[in-house]
Amino acid sequence: MLDRSELEFSNLQQLRSFVKETLCQPDRLDANQVRFYESPVKGKKGTYQGIAFFVHGPRLLQTTSIWLANENRILFYSSTGIRFLEVFLTSSPVEKHHLKEYFEKSDLAVAS
Repeated sequence: MLDRSELEFSNLQQLRSFVKETLCQPDRLDANQVRFYESPVKGKKGTYQGIAFFVHGPRLLQTTSIWLANENRILFYSSTGIRFLEVFLTSSPVEKHHLKEYFEKSDLAVAS
């Protein structure tokens, strides 16, 4: 059953922490022991649309989350590819037009 909830984050660090913890829960991973990556999500015209988050655990396990900035929602996928959670944001932690600036000035290889 797909869970749905509504939350608010005042900045990207809060969003990142929530995503990391949530991605670790289904497989009971220790958030302090996993590799956590993020990558920009671009639209057809090359505009930044959000962020894809990845948790890499043991035995090639990977869980994924996608924050869609224009829809103010986060989709969570288990290691088997099943969507297990959809979170709606009451407001965006960063304005869509600032995403380009965020990606250009940050190192997204490893978030933590």
